Amino acid sequence: IARELKGRLGGAYYGLGLGKVSALRGRPVRAARLWGAAEALREQMGMSLSQFDLAHSGYERDLAAVISALDESSFDAAWAEGRAMSPEQVFEYALDESATLHEEDKDILPPAVATPSLDIFALGPARVEKEGLPIDSADWTQKPRELLYLLLSHPEGRTKEQIGLALWPEASTAQLRSSFHDTVYRLRRALGDKAWVAFEKRRYAFDRSLPYSYDVEAFEENLAEGRGLQAETPERAIGHLKVAVGLYGGDYLEDLTIEGEWALARQEELRRAYGEALVLLGGLLLAEERHSEAAETYRRAITHERFLEEAHRGLMSCQAALGERGRALRHYEELVEVLEEQLGASPAPETTTLYESLRSGA
Repeated sequence: IARELKGRLGGAYYGLGLGKVSALRGRPVRAARLWGAAEALREQMGMSLSQFDLAHSGYERDLAAVISALDESSFDAAWAEGRAMSPEQVFEYALDESATLHEEDKDILPPAVATPSLDIFALGPARVEKEGLPIDSADWTQKPRELLYLLLSHPEGRTKEQIGLALWPEASTAQLRSSFHDTVYRLRRALGDKAWVAFEKRRYAFDRSLPYSYDVEAFEENLAEGRGLQAETPERAIGHLKVAVGLYGGDYLEDLTIEGEWALARQEELRRAYGEALVLLGGLLLAEERHSEAAETYRRAITHERFLEEAHRGLMSCQAALGERGRALRHYEELVEVLEEQLGASPAPETTTLYESLRSGA
């Protein structure tokens, strides 16, 4: 119907959905082409994916799986081929859903995009899904949850003493012994298999050899990839960074009341990493002259961290590039007022230099 109506919006929307189908079927090349094509159509219409779309479609996780299923050159080539398609070609390609695999996807196995047994979320409200369904168990109480996330934060494992200090810092030896073993037992039972919590060399650890996904790990892996690729392949770096920022649904374990310092330290570490990801993504988009996308990214960075001056400078540069020099100058003046009122400080020299350059018409 969308093809008959010649609607680019339909091409972008349904191309995104059919790309997900291709990813789930173990056809990452086709998925990358469809997503590249959908992205190009959105850009032509001046649109971007909303946070609702990102949260409910699972796009970032699917994209990360497709990226990991292909080598760098194959993914970049497929994405570029999709972006180069005309709207008519997008419809033709999307509707060419033959029963057999396309040649380029025949030798690629589907496990890289298969649904894991456990899906663990900590960026925003904490939740764990088992085989796609939220854990519904009387054992899934506060302390077993804390223990799970503590073990996830320490891949090398934790001793009983280390766990006790983190979760029950004020408990006596007798209280600790009882609480500890009860919590380990409840966590294993809630997860459905005692193998999830391994014990080896006097250390308890989350067994990462079993099938699972964890949004914090995916966030950090994609941020690291984005950092590493920014100089040589900025387009690929942008893809990884978009996945990373899309995975950040809120502060670490924001709905769990955890008194331990380990959780607060991890929360602050991830907050800084998210701000870095936004600024890095904004800079790459700005360099690629994708000014509207860059401006929106910098706004998100400022919303996340109000005094992140690098983001303010980036937003001013985007506004100027979009022909909104007056708006950029006003933004600087508002920043001066906020810094003075809230911090008793002045903008950094780089920010002032940019302002003077804009004011002079450079």
